[in-house]
Amino acid sequence: MKRSRELLILRPDNIGDVVLFSGCLEQIRRIYPDHRITLAVQPHIVNLVELCPWVDRVIAINVRRRGPTRLSRLVQAMAMGMDRWRRVLGTRYDVVLFPLKSPDPEQLVLVRNHAAPSVMGMTGCRVNAPPGGYHPPLAPESLCNRTLDVGGAEPWRHELETNLAFLRFLGCPVAAVREIAPVVWLSDADRAFAQRAVSVPGPVIGIFPCASDPRKNWNLGNYVPWARAMESPGAFVVFGSPRDLKTTSALAASLKAACPAVPMVSLAGKTTLRQLAACIGVCDILLSVDSAGLHLGIAAGVPTVGILGGWHYGRFAPWGDPARHRIVTHHLPCFGCNLMCTKPFHECLHSVRPDDVAACCNELMRAATGKEPRYSSGEHQQWPRFTSGIQRKE
Repeated sequence: MKRSRELLILRPDNIGDVVLFSGCLEQIRRIYPDHRITLAVQPHIVNLVELCPWVDRVIAINVRRRGPTRLSRLVQAMAMGMDRWRRVLGTRYDVVLFPLKSPDPEQLVLVRNHAAPSVMGMTGCRVNAPPGGYHPPLAPESLCNRTLDVGGAEPWRHELETNLAFLRFLGCPVAAVREIAPVVWLSDADRAFAQRAVSVPGPVIGIFPCASDPRKNWNLGNYVPWARAMESPGAFVVFGSPRDLKTTSALAASLKAACPAVPMVSLAGKTTLRQLAACIGVCDILLSVDSAGLHLGIAAGVPTVGILGGWHYGRFAPWGDPARHRIVTHHLPCFGCNLMCTKPFHECLHSVRPDDVAACCNELMRAATGKEPRYSSGEHQQWPRFTSGIQRKE
């Protein structure tokens, strides 16, 4: 029996990056209809994408981070060597896609460990390269047979635009970003969980206060004056990961003390990623910092207010109809610093005023509850979407 051709998509980056890439999976299936497609993501992200109908299987892949000591470097080298042997003895891939614009060296090791006759990636962006550049054997152009050079592109163009360029590089005729809009695949159980967990009177305001990098978090003391400036919240729902429990618990307590008549639900650390996405989807609006939660809100089609700094402004910002998805920031000439801030504090983020955030939230809330005309009709208005889980091919 003829062996089916194997294709591996390597996405060893963060939750938000995978969400932004999710809309590309259907297009990749169309380009490679006769391949068995495997999607590799970090272990904690598997739950989010395992119901995707456009791939045949989802596997967990670990990014081995380097340690500071000789012993940890030795352990690191041994672990990477074991990983490589497991790949050699495991599935043999005919095609490997590595659609990361700015990989770090540890992610590039995964490409080396998954060598295939055809490896396609990107080159030209050194945002996450070591100070002296990539070591030649681990440079993207050394590991890939074909590379899309993104070095001449606008450095902070939106990630969806970069994804679109990569699909065209593969030969996909996709014409516009709206065709690769982010999507999350949910089961009926996920939706039922959300209805039970967010069983509070509306309008419901979701709050996602923590990013994976705490430097992106808005000052916790800003949320009480923001909440007091909200016109008629029906309930607050606080989201976050298990590692955010200290911050989210303090936030929930402060909001409850400031607004005792407003029901409070804290779901931080109590959901899977798909359940989190489903719970965000039943909110009327979502307030979030620069986090995966913000991108999940976009995918849900929930009106969002994102509090962003200028570190890579534009690249990972919410994408969609600006009447539904607002960005609040403090513009400075140093935007694009990649979190290499030269100021005493991240002024672009921490100068954002609670009353300005509340004004955006109130405007979106009035539209969501029918107290003002609905959002303007733009070409992006309908593209954020959820789909129920579809049985995948075995």
